[in-house]
Amino acid sequence: MLQFLTYLFIAIYTATVIGIILVVILGNRNPLKTIPWVVVLIFAPVVGLVFYFFFGQNLSKQRIISRRTRKRITMQLEEAEHTDGPDLPEEYRPLAALLTKALVQPVLNMTEDLDHIQENVPYRELIPFAESIHSDRILRENNEKMRQEFTANVSHELKTPLTSISGYAELIETGIAKPEDVPDFGRKIHSEATRMIQLVNDILQLSKLDTVSETGDTPVMETVDLLEVAKECVERQKLNARRAYISLTYLGESAPVLGSRALLDELCQNLCDNAIRYNRPGGKVQIITTCNRDGHCSLTVADNGIGIPREAQASVFERFYRVDKSRSKATGGTGLGLAIVKHIARIHNARIKLESEVNVGTTITVVFETAH
Repeated sequence: MLQFLTYLFIAIYTATVIGIILVVILGNRNPLKTIPWVVVLIFAPVVGLVFYFFFGQNLSKQRIISRRTRKRITMQLEEAEHTDGPDLPEEYRPLAALLTKALVQPVLNMTEDLDHIQENVPYRELIPFAESIHSDRILRENNEKMRQEFTANVSHELKTPLTSISGYAELIETGIAKPEDVPDFGRKIHSEATRMIQLVNDILQLSKLDTVSETGDTPVMETVDLLEVAKECVERQKLNARRAYISLTYLGESAPVLGSRALLDELCQNLCDNAIRYNRPGGKVQIITTCNRDGHCSLTVADNGIGIPREAQASVFERFYRVDKSRSKATGGTGLGLAIVKHIARIHNARIKLESEVNVGTTITVVFETAH
């Protein structure tokens, strides 16, 4: 490019000189008046050469040095990408330390007050980072609160049957209980022990599901037909339904989904057990499986039992929540069945829909994605 401009300048300069000479000669102008212009044109390149040798070469050298410097820095940066990082030259270290402190110190100050971290962001680029820390902190606080509440509830739920067992056992041991009362006390001890075993099993299962949700370590997934799950559930629950004078049936179509067969069996068992437990003698429970064209399959458990009040429907899937505590205790419920259902559905990326009306019945539908 520079060579082209040089040739262009020479051509224009030559043409200008020749043009001036021709104008002087052909126009019969006074040569004395035109000689100064000719001299200027002749000596202009000389002046240009002088400026070039005194200033141009120096500027050129500076540009060359600049290119060499940029090349060296680029090479160092490229080396830094493929190595653990070369040591900085000694003269750059104080400046690097100063810049590092100036950049890092505001970040450290920001993390000292986590309650107001979003208000103390020093750089705009750190706003997403601050929001992430704030959200994570709120999540951790909520989880800790849930764990504390869960521990308190577990202690209470375990203490109740243990107190009953201890009381009846003491009456028998001390001889205070009449001989004819011993069989009845024995049945009550057995009932409370069974309830406690069920509670412990539900707590352990819920703890496992919590671990799966937190770690993302999902169980082995396979294609499971929800219709087969419904059949198995009816087979296992038919004795409980018969004891409660409940009609238990299933109907529907093949509904293949990707999931854990063991967890889906437990989900259906808990829904069915809940529908039987909160029903009335002569009531009905039906398990329905469907598969839609929109790529979703569902498992529905419907009953015509006592129903759930509207104000309680948002809480029934929480741990240890009971709409009717006296009825739950009388029927042996632990208050964890629907909480387990919620966790299993979450592991399968499924949605839960609840429809209920007091004294009419309850319908719970779990919607899954169809297995491809």
